[in-house]
Amino acid sequence: MSEQSTPSCPPDVQIELRRMNFRFAPSTPTHWARGSKFITHWFNAMSASFPPAEKFMIDSIRAFEDQVTDPDLREQIRAYVAQEAHHSFQHRALNSVIEKSGIDMAGQDQWTRRLLEKIWNNCRPDQRLALSVGLEHFTTVYSDQLLRDPENLRGFDERVGALWRWHAIEETEHKSVLYDVFQRVSGRYLPRFDLQFWVTLFLLPVFHFLQFRLMWSDRRRGSLKDVIKGFWYLYVRPGSLRKLLPGYLRGFRRSFHPWQHDNSELLQPWKQTDEAKYRMRIGGLKSPEASS
Repeated sequence: MSEQSTPSCPPDVQIELRRMNFRFAPSTPTHWARGSKFITHWFNAMSASFPPAEKFMIDSIRAFEDQVTDPDLREQIRAYVAQEAHHSFQHRALNSVIEKSGIDMAGQDQWTRRLLEKIWNNCRPDQRLALSVGLEHFTTVYSDQLLRDPENLRGFDERVGALWRWHAIEETEHKSVLYDVFQRVSGRYLPRFDLQFWVTLFLLPVFHFLQFRLMWSDRRRGSLKDVIKGFWYLYVRPGSLRKLLPGYLRGFRRSFHPWQHDNSELLQPWKQTDEAKYRMRIGGLKSPEASS
């Protein structure tokens, strides 16, 4: 293992806790993504699985926090944990609104939680961290696609679309934290390759499995045409899952680092629009950042 002097994150990228208020309302459309049952439940499947998945990643990195001596990286760990915890809070708020429309979000949360508990109990701490690196890498490259091509979120309910942009922004900010911690406490390439391979093999099938469970629980009328258009949306045009493949495969390189692809230019436009609109303010000031 080799301890680097500073975390390899661009100096102009700050990982910070933002307390958001998206003001989800009971009037949120059931099919809030382009009026499509298929596309809506693709994103609902991710939203349902995020709280247990983010807890898995938080617990994985906290297990090694005491082994990190670099003060900057330790601060990034604390900011990472704060961001991920707030992601879970906001997705639970959205999931609660969706659940009230008769969609079984709680069932998908519980299914994901049980799966991750089994994985947790059958892995060593370093394997959990390596698995988290793989999960984070997928989230990172998918976030890049959502931010890079506005067509991906076009036609979404305004507040729900704002949540997904915010989540993608913060995934971009902290995309190297898990990787940097893994490199410092282990740095072994084969375990990282191995666990990312299993993430690759199972992640999309699991998301589609949860998606179709949600579609089954949604008794509102669907159609074969909507399913075909939904697969077209995901894999052809705008094709976020197709376009993320080159960036995702770069994660298998021995010399890989998340910030080799510097997409920090995507952060600033969001700060001028959605952050100004949805970030909570207290006493006329921005909400205080997490101190731990």
